[in-house]
Amino acid sequence: MTGVDQQVKKPVGVYIIGLIFLLSPLGNILFSLSTSGDPLWYQPQNILLFLQSVFWCEWIWLGLLLLAGILLLKNHRTSWLLAMFTLTVILAMNAYRFFWPPYGQESFSDIFMLMSLLATLAMWTLSFYFRYPYIDRRSQWIMAPANRYDTRTAVQVVANDIYDGVTESVSISGARVLLKRAMADSQVKMRFVDVIFLNVQNIKVTCEVIEYSGNILRLRFKRISYKNRTILMAWLKSHDETP
Repeated sequence: MTGVDQQVKKPVGVYIIGLIFLLSPLGNILFSLSTSGDPLWYQPQNILLFLQSVFWCEWIWLGLLLLAGILLLKNHRTSWLLAMFTLTVILAMNAYRFFWPPYGQESFSDIFMLMSLLATLAMWTLSFYFRYPYIDRRSQWIMAPANRYDTRTAVQVVANDIYDGVTESVSISGARVLLKRAMADSQVKMRFVDVIFLNVQNIKVTCEVIEYSGNILRLRFKRISYKNRTILMAWLKSHDETP
């Protein structure tokens, strides 16, 4: 059994672009230094003088590149949403440079064109990965999803009738239950049920029905006391540590 949801795949494309953005501020500074025409550009005093000459707007642009890289490496809806906003700001700044180049910059620099193309590529890449199985379908906008434990234990689902079943997976926020018999037609559309964990000190949890299909219930815990939550968490951890 494992506490990691193996169904969620790693968005490798997003990670690669995120790493590029993470390294791009340093790369941009080194590129500017090496092409400055100073043969001793690598000396500390020359680097310090160069950094002091960088305009504040350039530091904002470099900071946004760094921020976009950090956000892209965090596999979560909110982080990626903020990354898309950051990439939009980067594209807007580069568009402004293109139409209204700063004083002394007669043409649109190749490095800005490269970062514009990379930002656009990142936006398209995110639009592909911004879904299951790369984002956990249980993930909320702010909170990361709880670890899911693939463990089987006997439960009773209490609706207008009592249905015996067994869990297919359990987390601290919900469960997936396989019922031994089909629910009555009048109960299929029920929004809330109680679940009793027979082997976990008979704790009872009020659950919201997320989906019912093929005798399988997907449930989200709605009302669970602090005591019962502590008992369930300890039980899950003890089973996760069992070889």
